[in-house]
Amino acid sequence: MIRVNRRLHSDEKNVSNWLFACTEDENEIIFEEHGKLIGYKGIMESLMPGSKIHATVVDMWVAIQNDLEKRRSTRARSRVFVHSDIMVCFPIVQSGHFYYITFNLMKDEVHVIDNLAICPGYKEFPEKLISKFAAYLSKINHHKAVAIGRVKPVRLEFSWPTRYNCIDCGVFLMRHMEIYKGLKKMEDGLPPEGASQQEQLNELRRKYATKILLADINKHKEALRRKVHVFDKLTKEDENILDQHGLVTTLGHDPSRLDLFSACFADKDGNTKNDDTANAIDEMKRRSDNLPEGSIDNPGPDDIFSTVMGKDRNGDAGMFGLGVRASDVWGVTTSRSACHRENNELKSRCGELTSENEQLRAQHTKGKREDEQWRKGGGAGVLAGGVRGGGIE
Repeated sequence: MIRVNRRLHSDEKNVSNWLFACTEDENEIIFEEHGKLIGYKGIMESLMPGSKIHATVVDMWVAIQNDLEKRRSTRARSRVFVHSDIMVCFPIVQSGHFYYITFNLMKDEVHVIDNLAICPGYKEFPEKLISKFAAYLSKINHHKAVAIGRVKPVRLEFSWPTRYNCIDCGVFLMRHMEIYKGLKKMEDGLPPEGASQQEQLNELRRKYATKILLADINKHKEALRRKVHVFDKLTKEDENILDQHGLVTTLGHDPSRLDLFSACFADKDGNTKNDDTANAIDEMKRRSDNLPEGSIDNPGPDDIFSTVMGKDRNGDAGMFGLGVRASDVWGVTTSRSACHRENNELKSRCGELTSENEQLRAQHTKGKREDEQWRKGGGAGVLAGGVRGGGIE
């Protein structure tokens, strides 16, 4: 469970800074739970303080909590978060408002957990959910079906309800999912409504964003770590350049090293301080114009920047700031010896395929010859592997 009153860890600062900078494609997939649940960057950006959380963020949090339940202590109370006979938990979004309904099958209790101090009017949704859930329990012949069907929902009281905050209901829901253990009193919650509570809610957004994106169930976890590392290594000057020129927004994709070089060494009108810089930019743009239609000059050891300015040295990634390594940006490049070995293997395989092709051609020629002989013989004849035209093998 995340502690609300501890300071942000470095990874929480770095991941949330990268996420809330909003400098990359909002349609990029940055969370994927083994093909079951997909989260786009634009959706995760709704965790930014002051924004209403997207319902898919809660779905991702449900997946995280269910994964944690699998690894819980055998002594701890079992919980199932719906997207066990002890506790079943339903995150609810109704008319844009998030709250929480829990079924304690051991005590025959149904709790509604909502951050709003004044009941927003659930339009009998909790009662309808109880009826549906009881019907499901009856269908599977659960011994608690009748008892749960008779239960009346009760709003759980706690010390941090809000009267004026209708934006952070999603964060409250995620917090309640973490800390509620089936007891009538919740602990480790939040301070009363006010500046201190708002500060902790804003930090929880950062902590939850990090916990979701760096979760073991996220197949994009390592790729995201590399992105965050590169972003963190950018110098303040580089960040200002990206902000001033709005490169990602303007281009619609991550900037190439040509784009970064032009942004660093030319003003908005394209003027440079010397002819060498102007010539280098002109040459890179000329090569960029000659790229095949639809192709993108992605940063790499053989991009346009490298062909004009020379290869990167000592494993660095030019134009990405001090300390950023080439392996951080475009991954590990293959060594010369490995390339030579791979080239020999490909040549060997090519020879094998050529030999196989020649054998197939020979078989095809032989088959055509036999077919012609069979036609000339009136259709009566024996062919290898079977009978044709009524002939006997």
